Amino acid sequence: MACPYESFKDGKREDKIRKYVELCYELRERRDGHKVKVIPAVIGCLGGGMKRLKDDIRELINNEKDLHWISREMQKTVLWESETIMGKILSGLLT
Repeated sequence: MACPYESFKDGKREDKIRKYVELCYELRERRDGHKVKVIPAVIGCLGGGMKRLKDDIRELINNEKDLHWISREMQKTVLWESETIMGKILSGLLT
């Protein structure tokens, strides 16, 4: 999973795919008959990119209600952590 700055979401998604594509090939060879695919979980630090994330994880989760709930929880977690980091930066705890 990655949570880049909003303008870097697409680039980070491509980086994740590139990083793990070789592992996918290797796993396909070792696990004949199993479906293996890179599903990059990339959410922008301000919560953007959810439509693309939902499209990517839809292959794992068939139920739309569950898909909505899981993606919403992921987005809330990213926003919560971004807020925490920002608070630390503004208070001088992080530079």
